[in-house]
Amino acid sequence: MPQVQRDELEKTRTERLRDALALFAQVRLAFSGRPDNTLAESEKIYNRNSLFYMGDCAYELADYELAIKHYDEARAEYAAEPSSLVAMVQIVNAYIRRGEWAKAATANERARQHLAKFPETVWSNPDLPMDKKHWERWLDSRALLDQRALAGNGQ
Repeated sequence: MPQVQRDELEKTRTERLRDALALFAQVRLAFSGRPDNTLAESEKIYNRNSLFYMGDCAYELADYELAIKHYDEARAEYAAEPSSLVAMVQIVNAYIRRGEWAKAATANERARQHLAKFPETVWSNPDLPMDKKHWERWLDSRALLDQRALAGNGQ
């Protein structure tokens, strides 16, 4: 593919991710202030997932600081739900992308402890905002953390 075409596609991708981030923020705004008991189940899912997708968009834009902010908000807001683990895993991935190995290791350990709180059956829920991509990133992150720890470079 010619470089000009590649650059144009990357520009379009970036624009679309920024637009998506803004649209997901609008979804959050639309549901803000409404008591949870007034939302339909589908609205609750849209509201929850929009926050995770804001983190995903920021992550894909390589704005890891913003991604961590959105994922941390999701982790806190949905702490009692297994979906909070998704946010925790993505925080680990963002720290690794930033090269903050000590923070990544700490966040990874928190995620592992949080995972242990839930039975295996919770992961069969199709409404969770986690797909294979998220698990792959987590496994890659854990492997990198393990490699750095073995090499004595866990800083």
